[in-house]
Amino acid sequence: MSDSTSSIASPRGYHDFAGLSQLRAHAGKDERAAMRKVAEQFEAHFIQQTMQTMRAAVEKSDLVDSGSADMFQDMMDKEVATQMASRSSMGLADMIMRQWEQRQAAERQPAQGAQEPMPLKPTANPMPLADGKPTAMPMPTAARKAYQFEGVMSVKEPRHE
Repeated sequence: MSDSTSSIASPRGYHDFAGLSQLRAHAGKDERAAMRKVAEQFEAHFIQQTMQTMRAAVEKSDLVDSGSADMFQDMMDKEVATQMASRSSMGLADMIMRQWEQRQAAERQPAQGAQEPMPLKPTANPMPLADGKPTAMPMPTAARKAYQFEGVMSVKEPRHE
């Protein structure tokens, strides 16, 4: 993590509106550092959700089952997830940053070999069909024999005029 990201006040969560508004204000000054913080928060949220899902899959004991224990467990999961994300232990924030940087670089570069977009209106003079009637393509011989063998269809030999 760079020094510029450590100077940004990190919101404590999605409900911390003051922290989010500070992050938004800082994004105007240093977009990359703000994006790094957002990527870390996303990684922390992902880790926390994963931990909650794993805990839900394990059967709870009746001895320690209480609402306050669940609340403290959630708080601990959130803190562990935040610490794991700040250390890039999963690497999700790094992947998000690489993707974002590639997208930023692609937007800055002018399109090379850009083609004209396809027109929405058809051309004024469409290509005419032979004899004015649509014709079907003949079925290949091997496919025709396979269908006849399986009794799927009775194939009439096409007449070529």
